[in-house]
Amino acid sequence: MSVPPVGGRLRLRRDGIEPCGEPIDIVVDGARLQAASGETVAATMAAHGLGATSRTHQGEDRSPYCGMGVCFECRVTIDGRAGQRACLTTVAPGMTVETRGSALARGDPCDLDRADAQEACSLLIVGAGPAGLCAAEAAAREGLDVVVLDERPSPGGQYFKPLASSHRFAGGRRPDAQYRGGEDLLKRVQALGVRILSRTLVWDAEPAESGHVIVRSLVDERVVIWTVRRLVIATGAFERAWPVPGWTLPGVMATGAAQTLSRAYQVAPGSRVLVAGNGPLNLQVAADLAAAGGHVVAVAEAAAPGGRAGVGDILAMLRTRPDLVWNGARYLAQLARRGVPVLRGHVLTRVDGAARAERATLARIGADGEQLPGTEMSFDIDAVCLGYGLSPSSELSRLLGCRQVVDAAGGNVLVPERDADGRTSVSGVFVAGDAAGPLGAHCAMAQGALAGIAAAADLRDDLSIRVRGAPHRRALRREKKFQRALWRVFSTPLPVPPMPAPDVLLCRCESVPVAAVRAAIAGGAADIPAVKRATRCGMGRCQGRYCTPLLASLLGAASAEPISPTIFMRGQAPVRPVPMSSIALRQETAPNPGPGEAVDGGAPPETLPDVELGHPDVLVIGAGGVGLFTAMALAEAGREVVVLDKRTPYSEASGANAGSLHVQFQSFGFPDLSGEVARRAASTLRMQVEATYLWKAFSEAQGADIEVEIEGGLTVADDDASLDHLRKKVEIERAAGLDMTLISGEEARAMLPLLSPKVVAASFSPDEGKINPMRAATAVLQAVRSAGVRIEPHTTVWRIEANGNSFAVMTDRGIYRPGKIVNAAGAWSGAIAQLVGDSLPIRQNPIQMLVSEATGERIPYHLAHARRRITLKQAVAGNLVIGGGWRARINPVLGAARPTREALGANIAVTLELLPGFSGLQIIRSWTGMAFTTPPTISPSPSTANLFHVATQNAMTLAPVLGRAAAALVLGQAPEHDMRPFALRNLN
Repeated sequence: MSVPPVGGRLRLRRDGIEPCGEPIDIVVDGARLQAASGETVAATMAAHGLGATSRTHQGEDRSPYCGMGVCFECRVTIDGRAGQRACLTTVAPGMTVETRGSALARGDPCDLDRADAQEACSLLIVGAGPAGLCAAEAAAREGLDVVVLDERPSPGGQYFKPLASSHRFAGGRRPDAQYRGGEDLLKRVQALGVRILSRTLVWDAEPAESGHVIVRSLVDERVVIWTVRRLVIATGAFERAWPVPGWTLPGVMATGAAQTLSRAYQVAPGSRVLVAGNGPLNLQVAADLAAAGGHVVAVAEAAAPGGRAGVGDILAMLRTRPDLVWNGARYLAQLARRGVPVLRGHVLTRVDGAARAERATLARIGADGEQLPGTEMSFDIDAVCLGYGLSPSSELSRLLGCRQVVDAAGGNVLVPERDADGRTSVSGVFVAGDAAGPLGAHCAMAQGALAGIAAAADLRDDLSIRVRGAPHRRALRREKKFQRALWRVFSTPLPVPPMPAPDVLLCRCESVPVAAVRAAIAGGAADIPAVKRATRCGMGRCQGRYCTPLLASLLGAASAEPISPTIFMRGQAPVRPVPMSSIALRQETAPNPGPGEAVDGGAPPETLPDVELGHPDVLVIGAGGVGLFTAMALAEAGREVVVLDKRTPYSEASGANAGSLHVQFQSFGFPDLSGEVARRAASTLRMQVEATYLWKAFSEAQGADIEVEIEGGLTVADDDASLDHLRKKVEIERAAGLDMTLISGEEARAMLPLLSPKVVAASFSPDEGKINPMRAATAVLQAVRSAGVRIEPHTTVWRIEANGNSFAVMTDRGIYRPGKIVNAAGAWSGAIAQLVGDSLPIRQNPIQMLVSEATGERIPYHLAHARRRITLKQAVAGNLVIGGGWRARINPVLGAARPTREALGANIAVTLELLPGFSGLQIIRSWTGMAFTTPPTISPSPSTANLFHVATQNAMTLAPVLGRAAAALVLGQAPEHDMRPFALRNLN
């Protein structure tokens, strides 16, 4: 049955493929567009020549870049639901799409009580591309129960690019081997009974003590938790960034995105298309697009003719894969027949345009990779397709704790260490295909099969099964040989990745230029988290996927040392942004048991180096906020100060907190506000008010924008029990001299209209504030170093001996002999105190925080609840930063803290109960920090002269006050505040 043609000026007509999707209408930004059922929203918009789909919080337009759900720049509001990815969402009759839609949800409230679904299988595979499908086939043939999860509308991945249901093969004959191979493989896998769940997003995973792996996914916006015996990660790769002026303009996209539009949906990416990059994929995309009627103005190939290949390489390619060599020759012939110039040894240097890409400029490069003056040429275009190599999707293997190495040749990216079968360092976890480093689809298929066979051999405890991997090993050797020769043909002198110019945007999501990153590195940022804290680079919706290799390269260029895996960010959940409504999970009882355990300092090595490291006047142990402000005050008083930290400055509670400058009493942590525990915790309230304004003064004195805002805070109540708690809290605060007003729910909603109608009352403090702890870390470190303080990271204190008027402090690097010591080691202060025989009652409390994407809706106050755990504020960039002291968990397999599903869901549930309109807002990352609980202690040691302890909760807020107080004690002066209530002897 024939189908009437569907509107859209950029629809392609290809021999052997015909439309079959019924014409339907959707509305995009008020305009009615005709779409074909079965295609995505992005394909419909592209067919009609529409450009921007989203806007950054800096006001810059963006359009679909990756075409595979990685960049999150195609996010639109669909039928009132914000944050939908246009490239993965298929059209429906009457659908309404807004490219500038509000983040506020419309419609029914989300279900906060919906329990997670539980599933189990022998082998779970993440990714339904070539590697994942071949792993599924091999394992299912051995009798395993196999499930495959994939984000996309249909299986096949970036290589097979299955034809969307909007089209069909004319006469049932598939026009090329790529279509045929994908369909045949999928049919074999389905015939074996493998379950393939498309439109399924994997957002979290962790190894379990049982040897199983726990994987958390979203299926139809419901959390499904998989307990599996073996996991194969086959998540593929995505196009590497090519940062030149204009690379973020609408109309600039990855070559893979253009290929998806062309092959899956029969849509051209533009009416005049330039393809630029390095490698055979660009030739294939250009030839395929031109053959289907698209207008390709040119192909710019970075490699010079022949690259570095010799006759032996050509012969190796012909012996191993003559079919692929023939395909390459065919692409070149097709381009020549259609008059498309292939400009070898040329690279894209810039893209210009107003609302979208309008003109692209190329230049020839010399043997050293530098652009040759006078060789520039420009083309009028409306689409640029970039394909300068691939970066592996390693985020899931990093989150699971798989040991990583730096692949310098592949662009300074992290790839997991694996054995010949794809096993990683984490038991039960395999990685196959381009997720372990791009080697092409044919290598990926062999690797997938080997991983599936190895998983079956493990689970069936039958090593003889591995014999069936022999043909795949031979195929893998052949394919690798072909790839080595191929990339000599396409080798270039370009650095990978390139070193962009200072004014070029390095981070697409946050619009961070290269100059800002280089300034942060010059200012002392020595790893990617430090650059991130200083610049926001990597903090956007793509979660640092595109900018991380560039950051690593810039850090490597600034250091004489090889790039180490330690400079990269830790894997964090969620590994893809997820809507709040999908993972919210109400908890009747807060999963926050007990005060935690005392931090064990551990056993010292049998021998410690006896190298003399210095005789400072004062040694400060701990480079968090309290320790650094203490050191700065002492240095300004003329003392020589050294600060030691077992990790890096500001890496624990001071740098990992949510940035609240607390003035109101956090009453949700104290069920009984009349007890001694609550009284002690409230004893610092007056100092907290002063500290908030000291942070403001510090920012102004340093000329540093650390995003301090004293905006006021609301603590709300939404039932009788919380209202009673709120009133008692206000009594305590007023007794401490705080300016506190109790207001009605109506008054609170007048101040913050987004508040839930359930809120019955609130307390308001005009003195409460917020700070960006990442920017604060940079500013404090600069100020401390400017004062002459020496900071020594990665230095662990193991012994302290008092020797008359000085100490011998033995560390893993040598011996310091200071005159005085300040113990400001945060969660480790108790362990340090034990070294001199003091008892400091500190309990570790690893906590988790969350941050959402940026939103234009304003939350002008710090927000908390009287009885339920939440602190919420809005960063200057528009992100919601959500905390509340929810307990993280030390994963026993990883030996590191990570968020728990229960606490993460409960934290978001409390947020949505107070701000129900934000259910569609995306959570883009979480993090953990080692906080601690302790009665406030600012005290000389009762046992050891010239040693001082400084430890308290709310240390981020209190750091400026406590630093001055501790310095005064060390100098023998009277602190501004009476410190006697905080003496250690009063606690024991």
